[in-house]
Amino acid sequence: MGNKKNSIALNKEEILTSLEVETASKIGNDIEILESIDSTNEYLLRKYGNKPEKFKFVLAETQTAGKGTYGKSWDSPTNLGIWLSFTWEVKDKSMMSSLSIVIGIFIYQALNKYTNTKELKLKWPNDIYYSNQKLGGILIEQFSMLKENPNVVVGIGLNIYKNSCQTNYKKTSLSEISEVKINRNLLAADIITKVITELNNLNINSVNNLMLVWPKFDKYYKKSISVKIGNKTISGQNIGINFDGSLKLLTTTGVVNVYQGKILETTQKT
Repeated sequence: MGNKKNSIALNKEEILTSLEVETASKIGNDIEILESIDSTNEYLLRKYGNKPEKFKFVLAETQTAGKGTYGKSWDSPTNLGIWLSFTWEVKDKSMMSSLSIVIGIFIYQALNKYTNTKELKLKWPNDIYYSNQKLGGILIEQFSMLKENPNVVVGIGLNIYKNSCQTNYKKTSLSEISEVKINRNLLAADIITKVITELNNLNINSVNNLMLVWPKFDKYYKKSISVKIGNKTISGQNIGINFDGSLKLLTTTGVVNVYQGKILETTQKT
């Protein structure tokens, strides 16, 4: 199955020893490696559902029922990707609506040293692309809607090695686009270090600053796009995002703010 023979097994000790010292001190020993699980997100939701805790990480070699957005499945072939989830307490619930964008930018930055960032882009609201091919995605789920500071599970899926799973979209893997040999344990450590460092310092001002620089990451910025919202589709020019993470679409009748939806892959690139 693709590059499986080049894949080194996930190893907790290698990940922990590869973390930056300050990061390691914040999570202690709280990384789990599972051979197989239905979903890393579901695993943490079940385990910490009654008492969510901060920065509990789990990685799996495969997911049998990996989750994508809108109830879709996420292909998670054995030993061929990073299938990672972690818990976090959001400091300010006003940041919730833009969190997937914020996490996307952090993952983009963690991948900087592995590939050509000119071709690496983010697709609103939660996908990671290289050129016109999907490299990964983010899924954020909430433990409870009642708390002032919500607890969430952040799921990150990255294709690391080429696989033959059939999808209805073009996809790629990090090993196909990188000139660097990929060690999944070192990459996992890079991602964990990045998210812990950035999330510990995150506040509403830093979120707003990230929203301002979003256009340089946006795969479809200033492009004509179509967005599916429920059973309807609207079209217009992508003119950026608001501070709450909603997409600004310039249509023939004015600017429409899109809070939930999917940019269709038939979107024009001109």
